[in-house]
Amino acid sequence: MTPLKPCYKLPIYLKAHPKLLFKTLRILLKNTLKTKCARKFLHCRLQLFDQKCRLGLRQNLWQSYLNLGSEKEVWPNSVMKMAKTNEQIVCDQFVKQHLNEMKIKFDQFTNELRIQLQSCPVTLLPLKSTLDQHLQEFVQMQQKYLATKMQYQLNRYQDMITEIELFQTFSSFPLTSNQQTMIDRLMHLQEKQVLFYEDLQKLEARVAIDILPRSFDELEWFIAFDDYFPLIKDNIAVEFKQNRHKTIQEAKRTWFNTYIDAYESQIAEVEHQYEMELHQFDLTNSSQSCLNNGITTLCQSFLNYINHRINRIKEEIAYEKIPIYKKKLLRAQRRSKSTNKTVTIKPNVIVDLIYHPFTDTQLAYLSRGKIVLFYKFLHIHILVILFFWFRTDIHTTQSKCIFSKKNSTNMTLIPLIDQIRALRELKLVQSIRKKLKKYKLILRETDKSGVLHIGRAIDYERKAAEYRQTTGAYEELTSNPFDDIICTVTRLLNQLQSMKRIKDQVLSQKLSQLSMTSFRTPEHLIEITEDQVENIPYYLTKESKSFQQITSDLSSSELIEELRQLAILIHELLMIEFHKSLWTIYLKSGTGQLQLNQMNHPHHHIQPHLWPLEVQKRMRQQSLDSTDMSACLTYVTQHLDQLNNKMKQYQTKYNMKKNQYINYVPKIQTFVHQQLESARLAIEQQIAIVHYNYNDHVFELKLMTYSPTPVQKQISHTLNHAKYQEQMTTQEFNLLKYHISIHESSPSSMQMPKEKFMKPIKDPSLRQNLHEQFIKIAQQAKKDMIQLSLSTAQAQMDRYHTEFNTKLEQFKMQQDTLPSDEKFNSTLLHLVEKHWKDISEGVKCFYKYKHDLLRLDAHHN
Repeated sequence: MTPLKPCYKLPIYLKAHPKLLFKTLRILLKNTLKTKCARKFLHCRLQLFDQKCRLGLRQNLWQSYLNLGSEKEVWPNSVMKMAKTNEQIVCDQFVKQHLNEMKIKFDQFTNELRIQLQSCPVTLLPLKSTLDQHLQEFVQMQQKYLATKMQYQLNRYQDMITEIELFQTFSSFPLTSNQQTMIDRLMHLQEKQVLFYEDLQKLEARVAIDILPRSFDELEWFIAFDDYFPLIKDNIAVEFKQNRHKTIQEAKRTWFNTYIDAYESQIAEVEHQYEMELHQFDLTNSSQSCLNNGITTLCQSFLNYINHRINRIKEEIAYEKIPIYKKKLLRAQRRSKSTNKTVTIKPNVIVDLIYHPFTDTQLAYLSRGKIVLFYKFLHIHILVILFFWFRTDIHTTQSKCIFSKKNSTNMTLIPLIDQIRALRELKLVQSIRKKLKKYKLILRETDKSGVLHIGRAIDYERKAAEYRQTTGAYEELTSNPFDDIICTVTRLLNQLQSMKRIKDQVLSQKLSQLSMTSFRTPEHLIEITEDQVENIPYYLTKESKSFQQITSDLSSSELIEELRQLAILIHELLMIEFHKSLWTIYLKSGTGQLQLNQMNHPHHHIQPHLWPLEVQKRMRQQSLDSTDMSACLTYVTQHLDQLNNKMKQYQTKYNMKKNQYINYVPKIQTFVHQQLESARLAIEQQIAIVHYNYNDHVFELKLMTYSPTPVQKQISHTLNHAKYQEQMTTQEFNLLKYHISIHESSPSSMQMPKEKFMKPIKDPSLRQNLHEQFIKIAQQAKKDMIQLSLSTAQAQMDRYHTEFNTKLEQFKMQQDTLPSDEKFNSTLLHLVEKHWKDISEGVKCFYKYKHDLLRLDAHHN
């Protein structure tokens, strides 16, 4: 699809969807258009018609400008801007000249169309007499939006003329100074209302495109307790995710409604002032009539003018300023490097999943609620209503497509751009349905809000079971009563028919409906599931305030820079030392030299060779064989040698610096040690993980020495996993309580950022009241969020504590029923129990790092 001229930009309908374009032309022209030559000819001709029709629309607009401008001696702003003057004669000449230039171009396009028609392909010769008429009608339909836009421009020009005429009528009244003062006051109040209207329109535009003012983001950042998310991704985690989103959204909506109420109260107050002053103005000037035979009073003339002016300004705001404002916001958002997704206040599709396969575009489409697409093609009207229809059976998802066909004689053309959009949305709906089917998800409409909800079948079943158990209002049937119901209804219908209470035609219809009724089987969801030594740290950069504080008593900038270089060397040495300790543990684990917990029986001493996952990962990244023990040993040894060589280099530099600034060394060392406390804790945590994985591997090997049966292996694995989940959720709950206690004791925990969104509100008392409500909403929502986190962590802890105890009791009961060769003997039981202690110790060690890190952060803050 190449344009005829380089300067001509092809419109969307001529380049976006060629197949749809020629499919429409085939139907319109009743020709197969099989040859490439015919299609190329039609495309070139459509380009010429497009340019000609666009020019014709502009000619009509400018001719209207000329007619009205010459008569009323008022010209549109666009004309005066192009002519660079507002003089009547100059503008009149400019418009006439512009119309003459457009006529020359119009005639040129007409001539090009005539010349091009001479090269009409043979296959299109039978259509030669009606071809241009069809193509011109087709192009005019595609330019419907352009014609509407130009008509709007003409209407705006006519409104401006009417406003000037009304002002001239109003100005014909002789006004006293008191009347002029009252009129100025009334106009000021109306313009004040217009400013409020514009602010509200901008806020509405922000809501529509999900770009709320910064104060809403700051409110979310204050509320969100991002340091906690449920450890285990179960239904409790899904509920937490939804409740967290709901808490933030409700807080934002409350703040939004509060702000809107404040605006509306101001608008109502200004409106009341305006009505009172207008009434007083009307009473004062009711006896003064216009010069037009006493038909129009001064007050009526003023109202005609001011109402027309305000309506024009509001239309200008809604149709001109707001679209530009939206574009600026979207452009700024695209330029912004921030990728954080915030909670919107608009209703969105509810996704009750930790992970989901849907794209942002698909979710945005589903957030529109029920989906209705309307298609009209040239030879056929197709009304396609794609919506998700939900029956009382919670496992049913249906889609309906209703097609209504009409004769081609009644067809109506619609722009191709609408057809392209309809096809794009159809593909989007099809892709959504495909994913729903592939991952066995359920999409249904919620009861109250009408938004759509996506969830798993097992979650629906669980919630339904909990509801039935809680209410006791339902009884689970042991068999399907459908057949009995059909037989009973059929018998009753036959009785009514024999008693002549129902006609034969109605009976046949009812039985047909019964035969078409069906039940769907439940659909289940497949769970969708999904990881710096030489860089100068920020605390040692020249911008760091912490380093500036410890060197604030020094006046020499050269000395401060030398001490900063000394601190960098100490930092590098400590970091290398930390990494050496970690990689030494890696080496001991891989060579079987890691010290074990005393869980091993003296008769079964096992020292396996287990290379940590980090070593294997790095080797795979370098395309090395991570299963080759000797290759792993070589890799770790070489890495330790590199660390030793770096340490020697830095140690030499450090010794030279240390001797020069011996008096400052202790202070600098203490400062760097304090700053690297978190790094030291992180290394200790990784070492603890290596020990835990090593002990776990030893347990697996030791268990195999007893030749366990498959049943014993499964029981051991199940109990170990349950114990691990119990310990992890318990420690997570304890950590969260500790975190909350630190958070609540911090003086800055409940401090709100300064609200800047209320600047347009000038009333100091109202602004103060709004600020207090803003703080109240935020603090209450934050308390709710903290309580939600705490209750969720406790719920998970209680669940997995109960689950472990239940499985342990079941295991003890099974011991009596299992065959003798599958029972756990005392030695095996002792091994499993010792492993549980190791699990508990390992998890506690892991969470000790998190506790220490929280304590460290609280100390620094």
